[in-house]
Amino acid sequence: MMATLGVVGALAALAALPSYLATQAGRDYLLEQANAVLEPGRLEVDRFDFAWFGPTHFEGFRLVDHEGRVVLDTPKADWDRTLFHLVFSSDRDRLGTLDLGSAAWTLVRDDQGRVSLTTLLEPVIINGGHRELTIQTTQGSLRVSDPRLPADWVVPSWDALIHLPPQPAPVEFDVAFRAQASKAADTLASGPGCLTVRGQFDRETSHLIGESHLNRWPIALEESSNPLGVRLEAAASADLSHTAQTIAGRLGLTVVEWGWPGQPLWEIGTGWETVALSAGVAYHFDDDRLDLNELRIDSALGRILAQGRIDKPLADQLSLEIQGRARADWQRVVEHFGPEGIEVTLEGDDLLFALEHAAVDRDGVDPPDDNEPETKANAARASQTTGTSQTTGTSVRFRLPNLKLTSNSVALGPLDLAGLVRPDLRMLTLEPIAGLLNGGRLVIKPEIVADADGMGWAIQLREGSRIEGAAIDDVIARRALAYVAPVLADATRVEGKIDLEIDEARLHVRLRPPGAMAVAVEAVADPPLVVGNPNVGQGPREGEAIAPLGPLELGPNLAAWVEAPRFEGRVRFREVVFSPGPFVERLTDLLGVTKVLRIQLDVPVHVAIDHHAVRHTGLVVSIGPQIQIEIAGSVGFNQELDLTARLPVTPRMMGSNPLVNEVLGGLTIDVPIGGTLRQPTIDHQAFGRALAELGKDVGGRAAVRGTLELLRILRDRQRQPDRGSTPPRRRRWPSRRR
Repeated sequence: MMATLGVVGALAALAALPSYLATQAGRDYLLEQANAVLEPGRLEVDRFDFAWFGPTHFEGFRLVDHEGRVVLDTPKADWDRTLFHLVFSSDRDRLGTLDLGSAAWTLVRDDQGRVSLTTLLEPVIINGGHRELTIQTTQGSLRVSDPRLPADWVVPSWDALIHLPPQPAPVEFDVAFRAQASKAADTLASGPGCLTVRGQFDRETSHLIGESHLNRWPIALEESSNPLGVRLEAAASADLSHTAQTIAGRLGLTVVEWGWPGQPLWEIGTGWETVALSAGVAYHFDDDRLDLNELRIDSALGRILAQGRIDKPLADQLSLEIQGRARADWQRVVEHFGPEGIEVTLEGDDLLFALEHAAVDRDGVDPPDDNEPETKANAARASQTTGTSQTTGTSVRFRLPNLKLTSNSVALGPLDLAGLVRPDLRMLTLEPIAGLLNGGRLVIKPEIVADADGMGWAIQLREGSRIEGAAIDDVIARRALAYVAPVLADATRVEGKIDLEIDEARLHVRLRPPGAMAVAVEAVADPPLVVGNPNVGQGPREGEAIAPLGPLELGPNLAAWVEAPRFEGRVRFREVVFSPGPFVERLTDLLGVTKVLRIQLDVPVHVAIDHHAVRHTGLVVSIGPQIQIEIAGSVGFNQELDLTARLPVTPRMMGSNPLVNEVLGGLTIDVPIGGTLRQPTIDHQAFGRALAELGKDVGGRAAVRGTLELLRILRDRQRQPDRGSTPPRRRRWPSRRR
């Protein structure tokens, strides 16, 4: 009887055990046992729910580190082990899976490199003995706090699976981070981006080996007015030694897509737009330093090889030094960026570069480098920065030796491109460029300033930029010089040289995403320019904006537009000879001159570009030894003409009257010329009116000239005896004859 009562009592106690463990006393007992292992940290659980033959549930599950910070917090956790398994199973060291649900994890790293959560769980991870446990979380959040970080790093959604096998087997982990939603990035491709990290941790040697894979991870650059999105794919391997506090391995990264919201520009596999990066990296925790070894970036446009280091990458005082070289596939560069319809060859040596970045305390901006020319734009930007603050200074020095460009009509180089890029000042300063252009000398002193949003550049050529003795031909004359000297628009057999002196040259280039430019454009095949202002050559109307030039296609949905070009200088034609075309023939027909086979230009022409038109003065065309035509006015970028030709008055214009011909010296007549470069038109009505008015003046001058000539003849006849001539013989009268 007593035995029966004992069995019944034991069964009743066992039946009541789950209820007891759910009480305050039972909960305190369980937490006391757990916290004896976790000291100085602790476990907090609001409620336990045990069942003999069902999983165990926890409510209000929290881990608190030794400083009282909650490093793991979940409202609900599930453990797949039953109370029966924990009490009676022979393999109760197999603890199954603890599902923490959407737990909030916090990793706090101190100055000595210790992470509070891993330190708290060290008895379980390092000294787990023969126990085996799997911990998982789904759609949880992760916060990383480090004194070297300017702010906590937060991952809003991540999945984690951590397997703790019996010792000495290493700890295995599989973590997946999901990308945060972004207006710019989410429109680029379907499906969320994901970063997965898999690896093992050796508990005896504290050695960590891992691999990571980045799948279409989006990055949004939304600070500008046109937010840009990028998606990346990457793979990396890591080797972490706890004793050396160093993580090392290899990193591979590919840019698979980038573009503006709703308008992806390029996707993987479409050509040069795919960019792949690989590098040997080593991060040193003790001094917060990242070494970059064998950094390599490959694209269809070329390859970059570099190495360097980044100091304090997790702190405000980040600094880096990277040196390397870039080798371009010049043929592919020309294929993607070269002008259509023109055969271009480009070549050059490797581009050498040095990238430096440092956080500095300064008043205003850094003092200029001894080798950096001081510019007005640089000084203006410096004046806009006031107060003492900690700012970043970045500079990229580069040099591209022996650059050569050749086409059907242009031979440029060899020349060296060298300069300094200052992103913090939005400045690109190039050293003076000196080289050869079509056998002549080229000197360019450029200055480039980026817009605040990085989507445009103001380009200026400083004083002293010039061209000396560059040879020209038919193509150069037709495509470029015809805007300065319209008589070359349809000329053939062009020979000679030109000089160019630049007083002012500047323009503004903007990148325009789709839909950003709602302007009407008109394409012109030769030269390849597009203009949006129908009043080119007439100047802007009051209140009317000047439309930009463009587009220069850079991709399926990206173009460059040229805004507000301005130029002033002089073009000197040096013994340029050519066979004239219809433009000159229309003028010689007015002069009554027979067909001219060759014409020579040897004059300086003043040139100015403003409001999408080229304005020039001083162009004098010699038609034979005694006839010169002066042409002045403007040629629009759409080839519209607004010119005036000043013609000398010739005898053929006045009917070849000998008396009139002698009074024509020095008389000229102005003839308006319109139309286009290809089809110039002469205002014959204006020419006729001017000729009629001139005829009245010529008639009066001829009458005066005729009267003066008659008086001169009479005077000369009266003075003939006085000039020593033989006197007339005296006549004998008949009365005196013998």
